[in-house]
Amino acid sequence: MDLHLHNIAGCAPVDVACLKDRLPVTVKFEDGKFHRAEVNLVEEKGVNVYMVDSGVDILISADSIYPSSTELLRLPKLSLMCRLAQVVPFEEQEKWKKYDYKSLFQGKNTSVFSISLIDRGVSEVWLTCDKKDVGFEMVMNLGLADFVPLSTHGTNDDEGPQMLGKYPRYDYSDWIGQKIGVFGTKVSKVGSNFKVHLQLHPTIMEAVDAGLLKYDSTSKDAKDFSKDIGDAVLVAYGEDKMNYRATIFQKSRVGYLVKLVDYGDFVNVQEKDMLKISKELVEIPEAATPCYLIELLAADPSKLPSDETTKGKLMELIIEKNLECYISHANFIDDVDPREIRKCVVTLASEEGIPLLDDFGLRKPNLCKYYTNVDHEFPMIDQGLAKELFSGPSAYMSVQYEGVVSFIENYDSICIQLEGDNHRADGLSEELTQFFTNWKNAPQLDPSSLINGTYVAARQNIEDDLRYYRAKILEACPDKDAYKVVFLDYGNYDVVTSTMIKPLPS
Repeated sequence: MDLHLHNIAGCAPVDVACLKDRLPVTVKFEDGKFHRAEVNLVEEKGVNVYMVDSGVDILISADSIYPSSTELLRLPKLSLMCRLAQVVPFEEQEKWKKYDYKSLFQGKNTSVFSISLIDRGVSEVWLTCDKKDVGFEMVMNLGLADFVPLSTHGTNDDEGPQMLGKYPRYDYSDWIGQKIGVFGTKVSKVGSNFKVHLQLHPTIMEAVDAGLLKYDSTSKDAKDFSKDIGDAVLVAYGEDKMNYRATIFQKSRVGYLVKLVDYGDFVNVQEKDMLKISKELVEIPEAATPCYLIELLAADPSKLPSDETTKGKLMELIIEKNLECYISHANFIDDVDPREIRKCVVTLASEEGIPLLDDFGLRKPNLCKYYTNVDHEFPMIDQGLAKELFSGPSAYMSVQYEGVVSFIENYDSICIQLEGDNHRADGLSEELTQFFTNWKNAPQLDPSSLINGTYVAARQNIEDDLRYYRAKILEACPDKDAYKVVFLDYGNYDVVTSTMIKPLPS
């Protein structure tokens, strides 16, 4: 940044007409220091920019915005956009208010202890503050959030995201409007609403019980297996140490936090109480389905008894009770979305048919909006936006950066080197070639070590080019002594033999 400050001395701020969404810029603060940013939005009051190295959005005047440089563009953004693993706000459209959760972080020793990358440029993280899991606190103790299953991604382009250790889901949308007998297992407070877990499909528990009866917990491999977050397992739990199907959510030095998938409860167990689950039991859908009561979703929360009183009444009416149920709405969100979660909206009655929430004095809700979403017309496009899109100035940036095209494979595969990187690439190649020229006794690489994804130094298949370049093996065919490589600093491909490949110095 000091070098950049020297280079733009006397340079005028960027013309406000050139400030477009996602344009990389530098912004000048009152103390005279410059910081890297991206343009978010140009407003009458100023320009909203995203500070790429701290993650903060700020509003700044247009005369404080200057062009970036190729040197600054080479450096990655230093702030990492993250989301809490397994945790989402209760309602799909709601966001957490900062005052709801900032007390968990402020003045605390925060540490990231696990990160897994998910798509859309977001990282999934588990955060601990003062040795407490933030996501767990938000769900179990603060009631601000709900758990969602862990996600992972396929190993090749044909596979989409997969759920780790996930039992199948049963789609109850065909059951909408039918009266069914259900069994209540759990009541919890989530956000401003109450979630109940119901066993909606009686034959699921019958299949589970039959599978557990056949399970041999004394077999040699019942205890000897790896245990990772997201895995499906059996756990011996309770005073009678009965076996339950579960999913591992967290593990620590003292044990494991698991979800009993047929009841909805989260419990802590010791490793000695965990058993390897059979394929037959994993193939049975989870019996406990999270549901929300229409009457409570439609009610004004201020008109309900206190949270503790309401929860106590619901527990008394629902847990371990046989009930009558009508499913009014079943929402299955695509599992590509990190919010992947089942959500059923139901009305409940006692086994004798008496409406369950009669004593709550709630008005009868309008069921139409839970059966179908009739309000799905597209809104008219904003006329100001239409004018800008269709008859406004060109969207091409007038801030330009120098560079060279190093390789063109197709119209959508063009490799460029930013200004100066072409000379830097040539210098790297010369240094690498000189290194191998001086290394007289360089060992021949074992062809068995040349596998897909290996970084190497390689020559091009051009007779008079004896230089070495940084490369990566894309396809290895040792039987034919042929290796397809991509030259990392230029973007072009070639098929070379093992004699044209050397180990790449770290």
